Amino acid sequence: MDASHASHAPEVVPSQEAPQVYYSNKDSEPVLHRKPEKTILGLRKATFWLGLVLLVVIVSAAVGGGVGGSIAVKNAKKNAQPDKTATPSSTPTSGSPSSSSSSSSPTTSGAYVAPTDVVLPLPCDDATPAVTVAGTVYKFNATCGVDHPKGDLLPIVAYSLHDCLAACGKYNSKWGAGGCAGVVFGADLAKFVAMASGNCYLKNSTSGDVKADGVISAVLTGSV
Repeated sequence: MDASHASHAPEVVPSQEAPQVYYSNKDSEPVLHRKPEKTILGLRKATFWLGLVLLVVIVSAAVGGGVGGSIAVKNAKKNAQPDKTATPSSTPTSGSPSSSSSSSSPTTSGAYVAPTDVVLPLPCDDATPAVTVAGTVYKFNATCGVDHPKGDLLPIVAYSLHDCLAACGKYNSKWGAGGCAGVVFGADLAKFVAMASGNCYLKNSTSGDVKADGVISAVLTGSV
């Protein structure tokens, strides 16, 4: 086509609807989109599982310590309890008779059981015994082998003449002077307990002396 024809050729006008292409001067780089990391209760998986393991360890230690402490307390209470099968001590207490033969009768709660074959000593060498009760001294004249069969106030169990005299003094201290005038003390405990439920007889009268074996009488002579 010559130049004259070319000048009259139709022109190609780009369409306005055609897409416009823009090119960046910079080298295009691929954009990497990372997937969001999964979480548990807002925590990363590793953090969540590590915390859960630590929680289990702490709870287990606390439970184990509590159980161990409870067992230790129970063992301590068990060791602190007295042995129910332990036998009572045979050491005599103050005022108890010292005898070569021991009681063969069992003891029962609420009732006195007299021991067998127990003979208590009679202090016949002390003719003027005295006892002190509530600050008052009670003086007696004692005689072995003499009984006063009349004037019984009441019988009691005593393991020595001293205890018997003290009972007389306590009677007068509570009920007034002149109530107990003397005592008769029997050595054979089982024998006198079987006869009158006691071996120490408080007397409001000491008249009518009677000779008797295994007894000692004491007459109250005064108190200061």
